[in-house]
Amino acid sequence: MNASTLRTCIFVIGWFVLLGIWTYLLLLPSTKEIGDLMHIPLTRRFLAAKALHFGTYMLLAYLAAYLPRRTACWAILAVHAVLSEVGQHYLPGRSGTVLDVIINLSGVLTGLLGGAWASSSPNRSASPVPVPPASPPS
Repeated sequence: MNASTLRTCIFVIGWFVLLGIWTYLLLLPSTKEIGDLMHIPLTRRFLAAKALHFGTYMLLAYLAAYLPRRTACWAILAVHAVLSEVGQHYLPGRSGTVLDVIINLSGVLTGLLGGAWASSSPNRSASPVPVPPASPPS
């Protein structure tokens, strides 16, 4: 396995690990909200939660642009965005709403567009993973 293939494998595994961690966090039942403990107003908690959902899906979709099967990864994220909200609907202290699905899918779409643009632009690196210059053979 050459260095480029190894970097790609590590990047793919890292992407799926991030998706797994995000899935775990989304499907945890809520017992006591952090916002209650910190006395954060409900409006700010709502906005922070929605921004976190949007931003995380945007980041995952952006990073997927650099994966070998990016279209499949974007499809996985779109399905994930819907199914995670369906799953939250059945968890104690959680709710899954159509608004949440729209916010999630908006994050996916924004990341998809940004990632597709960045990965196809001739002035951008083909990989977010730094590639050291090749050393001359000894």
